[in-house]
Amino acid sequence: MVALSETEVPVQDTTIVFRGYTIFYPSPSKTGKSRLLLLLRQDAAALYRAQVIETTHMEIWLVLHLPCGPTMICAVYRQWTDTEGWDLEAFHCNLREYSTRFDRILVIGDVNLDWARRTDPKYYRRKLLLDHCACLEELQLNVANELNPIPTYKSYALFGDGSKDKTAKESILDHLYYVGMAPPTFQVLPYAATDHRPISASFETQESRRTLREVTCRNFKSLDASICWAINAEKLAAVFQHDDVDIVHDIIVKEITDAMDLVVPRKTILVKERRAPSTSPPPPSRPSATGTSQPAAATTPCTKSSATRPTGLSGRTDWHPTWTSSRGGGATPRRSGASPMQRLAGPSGAASPRASRRVTTSSKGKAA
Repeated sequence: MVALSETEVPVQDTTIVFRGYTIFYPSPSKTGKSRLLLLLRQDAAALYRAQVIETTHMEIWLVLHLPCGPTMICAVYRQWTDTEGWDLEAFHCNLREYSTRFDRILVIGDVNLDWARRTDPKYYRRKLLLDHCACLEELQLNVANELNPIPTYKSYALFGDGSKDKTAKESILDHLYYVGMAPPTFQVLPYAATDHRPISASFETQESRRTLREVTCRNFKSLDASICWAINAEKLAAVFQHDDVDIVHDIIVKEITDAMDLVVPRKTILVKERRAPSTSPPPPSRPSATGTSQPAAATTPCTKSSATRPTGLSGRTDWHPTWTSSRGGGATPRRSGASPMQRLAGPSGAASPRASRRVTTSSKGKAA
């Protein structure tokens, strides 16, 4: 597979032929020409069922069904234009969307952001670069250039002041990102016919299967009404001795946790490594032909909602949660003997007014 940038060829030009390769084009630009081409060997395109998912004027998104599973391939060429900020944000939107759909992603191309100047406060594109780095970190994309941080661009012009010898500028503008695959063999080829040096990478697809990791969790599917009998009623009765609702809450949580350790103890299992899906913000508005632009839609970042106690229980210390099971369409019959609430009431057998006021939680977790 080969990605070429700054090609300046008419889109779908049938006169361009690379023997043994299938050519994929991006969407037409304003000039009607393409500055990006993606070449894939014809035998690989047929074997791995290559399918173009989306194209823009600077991106080609292609899916290959490799032995390790579906893999998203992206060729990108981000140009230096007046709308480069919008182009970069649109690229990030696509990257976030496909990161939620594919475990393996490979991105290669000319991003025109110097990776070596991430910490340089004088870099005039530092804000764009930091935004780009934040997106890559959010999606857990690895940067192959860090394996071999050699400049991929060397200017023809020479720069320098009068006190120093003039030298050519060197930058790391051509990048390769990957996730879900083993680190590649990455190289920056020393010779090039242009001011950009080619980059080369080789991946072992057979070793790129998702790894297994250990997770400690409970099997809540095995949880039933028996947990009520596992609760230590004497320790739970301590809730009636405190007026602080936080102390009451801590006691209840501890006793329920101890009971779950008996009924559904924690176990360590092996699961497949997966990334948490991210929320893709809507693509930003782009400047129109008249030079005006519409503001991008405002987005609200996703935040985890904090857990709250059932409504109406603030400041109360006389409530005791019990659980009912909805399995099988009916209530689970109680085991013979005194229930936890009856044991709290004492030897007389009659529950106290405090113990008789209970909150029943349904299987959906809402207070009834």
